[in-house]
Amino acid sequence: MGRLAARGLGCRVLYSPHAFPFLRDVAAPLRRVYEGAERVAARWTDLLVAVSQAEARLAVELGLLPEERVSVLENAVDLPALESEVGPMPPIRSPEGQRVFGLVGALRAQKAPLLLLDAARRARAGGVRARYVLPSTGPDLARVKRAVREYGLHGIVDFAPAENGLAELYRRIDVGVLPSLWEGLPYTLLEITGLGRPLIASDLPVFQDFLRPLDARLLFQRGDAEALARCIALWAGLPSEVLEDVGRRGRSQVARDHALPEWANALQALYRPGDRP
Repeated sequence: MGRLAARGLGCRVLYSPHAFPFLRDVAAPLRRVYEGAERVAARWTDLLVAVSQAEARLAVELGLLPEERVSVLENAVDLPALESEVGPMPPIRSPEGQRVFGLVGALRAQKAPLLLLDAARRARAGGVRARYVLPSTGPDLARVKRAVREYGLHGIVDFAPAENGLAELYRRIDVGVLPSLWEGLPYTLLEITGLGRPLIASDLPVFQDFLRPLDARLLFQRGDAEALARCIALWAGLPSEVLEDVGRRGRSQVARDHALPEWANALQALYRPGDRP
């Protein structure tokens, strides 16, 4: 969203961080620089628009802005358009087959694709029969392909074309995986959940808020490949009915709380408070 206007022009200054930069996995000195920049920016901000409750809590807890100057407008998804683009989702595979786990994010450090491959290697060593699909896009694509070779995973890891979105990847997977190291509120979380698929994710606050009410077993400790491997093993072996139930409830949650029309109305109210119903 960014800043709407400078002070002195009769407009409020709104700022939406979409994950604060100091959350990144960087050296402590650089992290302090990022946080300092956010504190300076906060002085010129009339209203911080957080994309999740977790982001709003963090802004207040760190003292960036007081609670009355923080508003939450969670990201939304056009679910009918997404379903039209992706098409019918196939039935979830049985635990007797090889369930397919898919990374629902570009191949970049933030999404931790190498952690997923490490977990896949560990799960296979533990006897878990599963396959994996990753999108063929992102700055770490070459590193990821090299890791697939080094781990000997070429027989169970595939890459889906993703230049124009993740529709093909979504169609191919039974369970989404998002082992992110930091996040605001990723759209892919809303998309794969809105399509009725369970999502395994790191235990970042935003994922805890969203996934714990569906099933706490969807969460694993951030950055822990062994914990992710155990999570994969669990969801590879659970009855299909469990996955289908989580998928139905997740889809209902997205349709109820993250619908695009309601988001658009809330966004308009931020820009034009006098138009509130």
